[in-house]
Amino acid sequence: MAKRPKVLMVEYVIGKVRDEFIAAADKNGMDIEFSRWEQLLIDTSATDPSEVLKMNGKKISEYDLIYVRTIKSRYYEMAMLATYATHFGVRVVDKCLSDGNRITDAKIFQITHAALNGVGVPRTVYGTDTALVDKADLFGSWPLVFKVMGLHRGQGVFLVKSKDEIRKLMDQFMADKESKNFILQEVID
Repeated sequence: MAKRPKVLMVEYVIGKVRDEFIAAADKNGMDIEFSRWEQLLIDTSATDPSEVLKMNGKKISEYDLIYVRTIKSRYYEMAMLATYATHFGVRVVDKCLSDGNRITDAKIFQITHAALNGVGVPRTVYGTDTALVDKADLFGSWPLVFKVMGLHRGQGVFLVKSKDEIRKLMDQFMADKESKNFILQEVID
């Protein structure tokens, strides 16, 4: 039997959301653990390089994938974690940087990076302006989730039931100069 990939999710996740991540990981044949930034330990006196940085008291090299849900004010810790993990061949999915570089449009990067690393994600289509309206036909059914790029924590997320609703939302956000980049996603039950 093949070894189940081991995923570390960094940031505090509780309740129903945590249960959903556990269920999704199990459904996709993965084991998942959770950690907070406070559980990051850097000890440069370690003689084994794989022991220098640990989360939850475990070596980063024990994981196959690290998913950082949010970095808030932890930019330096995130840069360190990403650099260290990639050095040991551990894939990192993060919102705001990749291999130490700032990522300007976090949602689409995170979704794309997750898909490239074999993590199941809802079918997602990215677009700007009117091109996205026509791409709604690719899904073949309604409703769809419409997300405004650049907004966070549930802001700019809508359930849409027609191309007219998509167009109206796009016009609204482009007029307010809040964003001109959007994604559509399939609805997951």
